[in-house]
Amino acid sequence: MYEVQILDSYGLEGRDNECGGIYKVGPPRVNMCAPPWQWQSYDIAFTAPTFDGAGKKLTSARMTVRHNGVLIHEDQEVRGPTGASSTRDEKNPKGLHLQDHGNPVHYRTIWVKECPPAAVEALTALTQTNTVVLSGTNGSDHLDEQAN
Repeated sequence: MYEVQILDSYGLEGRDNECGGIYKVGPPRVNMCAPPWQWQSYDIAFTAPTFDGAGKKLTSARMTVRHNGVLIHEDQEVRGPTGASSTRDEKNPKGLHLQDHGNPVHYRTIWVKECPPAAVEALTALTQTNTVVLSGTNGSDHLDEQAN
């Protein structure tokens, strides 16, 4: 499991364990957290690690993250599962996990899409395969499709 932090971090420094951080990998370029009780939006392009036929890792996972429309991680290498992962097995995807750290959190309009490399390149300027894009809304009931 790979973590992008989602919690109230309005006005904080912007560390890897605060909103938008990739836990134990890197802080966001800038803390884009809106004040509490305002909808936040996240667009996350995740490229899974690749392995050869013998199971040897060839490439690490990578993430590009936009928080409230601002690029906060660009093609960030994630060498392995992050802190709260219940497994270190990177070869078999385990799904999407949302947690709240005890703070009130509400989610809506969550999309998980496997995208062809050309669509991912258009969204994030990445050219790798095996990518999933997670998108959310910012106070709107409609989300425009960002990748075909």
